[in-house]
Amino acid sequence: MVKLQTTGFESLPVKLTPSEHRDRSRQMAELHQTAERFEAEAKREAKAAKETLEKLKREESKLSIVVATEVEYRQVQVYYEPDLNRWCVESYRRDTGELVGSRPMTPDERASAAQGRLFEVEAGVTAASTWAEDMSRLAQPEAPAT
Repeated sequence: MVKLQTTGFESLPVKLTPSEHRDRSRQMAELHQTAERFEAEAKREAKAAKETLEKLKREESKLSIVVATEVEYRQVQVYYEPDLNRWCVESYRRDTGELVGSRPMTPDERASAAQGRLFEVEAGVTAASTWAEDMSRLAQPEAPAT
């Protein structure tokens, strides 16, 4: 035989007192503000994460090209030589002597070239040495200091 319980608790609607209503309203407002702050922070973090991810993907893309081509662009010292027959200025790599570019002379460069003064620099020093001159100078022993 089963004995029936005579008392218990159940969740039933109960009218709030004015004090309870104020408390619940204050709690709801605080929770709402907290949720809005949390949502705004989550959006900022998501935006920052997205920007970081995009930056990483761009860098990965650049490196994938470097790896695939086995070539990387770097700053390399060059020297410039005038070609008076073609009225252009050619650029050469200082480390290899390889011709890497050519451009037309500007009107001022043409005028200086016509006067034999193209690539003069301050203090009467002439143009930078060429790769061949650099290599020749490196091959010669230095004079002992006196």
